[in-house]
Amino acid sequence: TYTYTCTYTHTHIHIQIQVLSRHGDGYIKNHNSPSPSSHTRVQSHLAVARENALSCMKAITGDSLAAEYLLMCLISRVTERLASLTLGKLALNFSGLHRNFNHAGFISLLSHFVPNMKVINLSVKYLNESAFVPKKDYDIQRLLHGELQLPAGTVIVVNELTMDEGVLQESGIRNLGHLKKLMQSQSLDYDFQYYSAPFETDCPVIILSEGQSMIGSDARVAVGGNSNFGCAEGVSEEMVQGARHYLCPAGGSRHGTRGGVYRAAEAVGGGCYRAPVALPDGAC
Repeated sequence: TYTYTCTYTHTHIHIQIQVLSRHGDGYIKNHNSPSPSSHTRVQSHLAVARENALSCMKAITGDSLAAEYLLMCLISRVTERLASLTLGKLALNFSGLHRNFNHAGFISLLSHFVPNMKVINLSVKYLNESAFVPKKDYDIQRLLHGELQLPAGTVIVVNELTMDEGVLQESGIRNLGHLKKLMQSQSLDYDFQYYSAPFETDCPVIILSEGQSMIGSDARVAVGGNSNFGCAEGVSEEMVQGARHYLCPAGGSRHGTRGGVYRAAEAVGGGCYRAPVALPDGAC
């Protein structure tokens, strides 16, 4: 019986295999190494699953570089929190899109690959009238739901293409600040009226915008000249299922970060840590 422990570090996969042998009513660890063929089979299956996922992302984005970033964003999870730095998260901004871009179609395509998704179509009215963070109601002794109160792993799609002209009220400015803080530090300040308390979140963020996003991002990919962005031609149901087999375990796996990355993160202080992304040959 084999137990596989997989650790994904960006695009590199480290696999530790333990061989267990039957002993009485339980199992004991066998320190003999597994056969090279077993190790190779696991690596081969993971490589095929990743290629399926990357092919789907490339079909959606129409570009190899954008596909790599999208894949990394979907499986990104917070690994460490160091003072003001949050490592492991990735907020991705696709910029250069026109207002007539079929954002609903793109979001619908993306929803087939993730278990949970929250779409935020920004507008002046929505920002002014919505409650982005949970708020305590002392009359009924209940914490009221907020738009950004989401389970870990939920992919948040912020659509700035729907933003219109108008005046943001104080509530709208606060909501925009809450969204920006979630993107930057993956935390959300719950409103208890007399005070606020921060709660940790872990939600990848994808932003669609004309220019640079108003809330910022960790990485920005300009796709304005890409007419195939959001088309997803040639994606079969089999490819979608294969991509899910990679995205679900990859997003939920433990990510390792080497000590050199910690030292580099600490050296920049309050700056923004950006994880390196391994790109295919020929990508620029």
